[in-house]
Amino acid sequence: MLTTHGIEELANLDAADESLNKWKASLGIGPGGTAMAEGAGPKVTVLTLFLTSPTLPPGKTISLDLTDNALLEGLKANPINIKEGVEYRCVIVSSSE
Repeated sequence: MLTTHGIEELANLDAADESLNKWKASLGIGPGGTAMAEGAGPKVTVLTLFLTSPTLPPGKTISLDLTDNALLEGLKANPINIKEGVEYRCVIVSSSE
């Protein structure tokens, strides 16, 4: 028989498992399944986003430098269109503190 559980119930199933609690904390999940306070976990900054697709011309990659404010402002006026039903591969370059 398939049963459904609430998020809080699932979060408390293994409350005594220390290693699982450390893992949940590394994901930013606090006791009871709640999100931990801002700044409590590791800080990750996304630097660059790459999109590739077999439908793009050979060697073509869509690259977004998310640290370039001028580029981000330009995207407001000229957004990138991602077609529905087309497969893309996403690569994210990030740094963490």
